[in-house]
Amino acid sequence: MDPVDANCDLTPWLTIGKYGFRFGEVCYRSGNDGGSGFEKEWQKSSAHLGTIPADLYVIKSF
Repeated sequence: MDPVDANCDLTPWLTIGKYGFRFGEVCYRSGNDGGSGFEKEWQKSSAHLGTIPADLYVIKSF
């Protein structure tokens, strides 16, 4: 599954925050045969990422 992210535009010239989320499935390598095989069952895998950047746009035109 593709990752999803979002920003929050407080005003046309100020953007804050970023939140990202990824979910999917993984199949782990098996330790029984030297690591060359895979487990039979898929496991859920997800990740969340939150940052607090702030973008301030001060130039209106050149």
